[in-house]
Amino acid sequence: MLLRLSGMALMLSTALAACSPPAAPPPDARAVSGLSGAVSAPVTVRHGPHHVIVARTSIVAHGGQVVHAVRLALRFDGVHPRLRVTGAWRGGRALAFRPAARGEKMCLGPDCLSPLIGTVLLSEDDFARAARDGLALRLTGPDGVFDLTVPPESFAEVLGRPRRAA
Repeated sequence: MLLRLSGMALMLSTALAACSPPAAPPPDARAVSGLSGAVSAPVTVRHGPHHVIVARTSIVAHGGQVVHAVRLALRFDGVHPRLRVTGAWRGGRALAFRPAARGEKMCLGPDCLSPLIGTVLLSEDDFARAARDGLALRLTGPDGVFDLTVPPESFAEVLGRPRRAA
């Protein structure tokens, strides 16, 4: 009898819990942060024997400042944990480059396991020019020299998107 009553109590508490009103949704982090922008789909920009490098272009605005960037990541393959790069060059000219912090990742779809290599910062004019011509880069660092090209479609995709909360 006691077992039957405890089972009924469990069913009743489960039914009552299902009837309670849903909790209010959490505030949208994008609206709270004040960030807005657009990001391209990931595109493979170098497919070497040991490293596959993927890029995402973006425009992000916050508080009146606008940043045009190319984020580069190593496609996670479980074998090559990271790629150390300290500089980015275009036509012999050093570009503004921020190397990734150790352990920093980039999302390339359903997972966020791809090690970030770094971020190339571009001027608005250079970003617009890249949307027309693409962007040939040379990455340099302790792990070697890597030539790659980010296709113009990646930049054009971002320029053609409406700016939304990022």
